[in-house]
Amino acid sequence: MKGTPLDIAVEAVHQTGQTTRLGLSVLGGLSILNAPSAIGTIEIAVRPGMEEAVITKLAP
Repeated sequence: MKGTPLDIAVEAVHQTGQTTRLGLSVLGGLSILNAPSAIGTIEIAVRPGMEEAVITKLAP
C-alpha cells in the first residue's frame, strides 16, 4: 500500500460472516468484520479464529 496511513475513529466492530456489504464473498473461508466510522464502514477480512483478537484490538 502506498501513501500516508490514516487514523480512523472506529465506532464499533462486529462480525458479519463471509459476505461483504456489497454481497461479495471472500476467499479461503475468511470472516468479514464491519467497523463503522465517521467516514463510512470499513470491512476487514480476517482468518478464522482471529476475529476476537481483531475486534478487541480495534474496538473503541
